[in-house]
Amino acid sequence: MDTFLNILGHILIFLTPKISYSYLLYLQSAALSTYYFILLFSILLFISYFIFYLLFILLFYQKSGCLNNKHPLIFYN
Repeated sequence: MDTFLNILGHILIFLTPKISYSYLLYLQSAALSTYYFILLFSILLFISYFIFYLLFILLFYQKSGCLNNKHPLIFYN
């Protein structure tokens, strides 16, 4: 990812000589930090979804009686 951003920065420098090199480095670091932020956010979202899913399954099994060796979808009298 870093090499891709370097190549993109050099292409932008070649195409637009009026933009300074330090500003393009700033854009590169901003794009990289945005990439890492999206990656971290997606990992945290997956972990929270997994935790809530496990909690829901445990609560559903506890209310349905599956922990007492009963089938969760069969209602007993």
